[in-house]
Amino acid sequence: MKIFQHTLFFLFLVTQICFAQWYEQNSCTTNNLKDVIFLDTNKGFAIGEGGLIIQTTDGGTTWVNQESGTTISLNRICFIDGNNGWIAGGEQTGNSGHSILLHTTDGGSHWLIVLENTISWFNDICFPSSDVGIICGGTLPLWYSLILRTTDGGISWIETVDSTNFFPMQHMCFTDNNTGWSVDYTGSHIMKTTNGGLNWSFEFQFGGSCGGGVGAVDFLDSNYGIIVSAWSHGTQEEGDFAKTMDGGETWEKRKLYNDFRDIKLINPNFGVALATTFDSLSAVYIVVATYDAGESWGIQMADRNEITNRICFVDEFNGWIVGDNGIIYHTTNGGVPVELTSFTAAANDEDVILSWSTATELNNLGFEIQRSIEGDEFFTVGFVDGHGTTTEQHNYTYSDKNLENSKYYYRLKQVNYDGSYEYSDVVEVEFKAFNSYELEQNFPNPFNPATTIKFSIPKEIQVNLVTYNILGEKVKDLKNEVMKPGYYEVEFNASALSSGVYFYRIKAGDFVRTKKMLLLK
Repeated sequence: MKIFQHTLFFLFLVTQICFAQWYEQNSCTTNNLKDVIFLDTNKGFAIGEGGLIIQTTDGGTTWVNQESGTTISLNRICFIDGNNGWIAGGEQTGNSGHSILLHTTDGGSHWLIVLENTISWFNDICFPSSDVGIICGGTLPLWYSLILRTTDGGISWIETVDSTNFFPMQHMCFTDNNTGWSVDYTGSHIMKTTNGGLNWSFEFQFGGSCGGGVGAVDFLDSNYGIIVSAWSHGTQEEGDFAKTMDGGETWEKRKLYNDFRDIKLINPNFGVALATTFDSLSAVYIVVATYDAGESWGIQMADRNEITNRICFVDEFNGWIVGDNGIIYHTTNGGVPVELTSFTAAANDEDVILSWSTATELNNLGFEIQRSIEGDEFFTVGFVDGHGTTTEQHNYTYSDKNLENSKYYYRLKQVNYDGSYEYSDVVEVEFKAFNSYELEQNFPNPFNPATTIKFSIPKEIQVNLVTYNILGEKVKDLKNEVMKPGYYEVEFNASALSSGVYFYRIKAGDFVRTKKMLLLK
């Protein structure tokens, strides 16, 4: 069942109970961030406008500024290994351009400017291997694509011979040393290389001759890839989407969200993209995900204020997103919550039945059932297996038995395969064991004019519940019928009676009890 459709946007915004997904981190900057990369779950870099480089060694909890030696916008970052990294940057305004290339050999502790000119700008950089690297961008005065290539690990860079055939390239992805794909600056022209970026051929075109100015491409392997674009940047027209499962021989194309800016395929089923949608107020910048290889998509997060630009995942769980005004988001569960649509507790004559349902699950090992009597200190009383990763609805139940008569509080501890966990909201229930006859004191007492009488019976039996005045005269039959085992409440309304002492008596087989109550008007 495909529940993730982009038309369900507002349903995703009002999910009842969600465990963790994307959390904002403090980047300590207001510069627009253009790219992010993590070498592992702790060490990462984000780059952006004004020559900004910030680094973290604790998964993004703290970020520290690094010296870049430039104020030019830094657009893309990549690492060949733990030591060798590259940053490509540049700006273009009217007939003026400025490109810059930075290199590190000590894991990003220091960066050196190795290439710079004032007639071009760099948009992206890829190293399919340690020797072969490609830079794409644009060059003036005619706004052609600029492509530089190295085959010696960046010692020398050579401009390719046929790069003037296209608009400036915006985003690249390589599946091996030879095969790569690129989206141009318009977001509508798709190019392919089969010789490591030396030559590029036009493959197909989205929409018109000049699309939305944004777009991205990602291939998981040599066969499965997705290319996304905006049809009309900043408008409410849906963007273009193309998926291939055979290395680009055939493409499935359709319209989807607005203004795609990035896409990452994490495994054969799971992928995340950055896009835009619109409501009656304004544009909403969204993080969308697929769990069925791009067949259907759903919204993980929405931000009305800040544009998000790039995504980075180091595994299926840990990911980061950067955007304008220094925004950084982080997830430790793939961005998708185990989404509870309900969680209830109900008591019967033997136990407490907990019931809950999930709309989505990601790497869900299962649920610890935790119980408390006071509502503060919880103890684990059971475990129910989860369904791993799924976008279909699943219903769960758990029976908590052998309880004493009391009020109980319950919560779920949702546990992931990696040991991380989140707690649900707390539900409460009052349990009364129906293993004996019981007649409780009415409440309230004294009362005016109505009160409630509670009693329990352990088996099906004839029950007579009668009220009397102080003279022993019958006032009213409250119950006179065969009743099933259970816990019951009966209201006694004395609005027609005068103040005074009254009695109520229950008879069920050999069980007979009488209690006194006081009516005060």
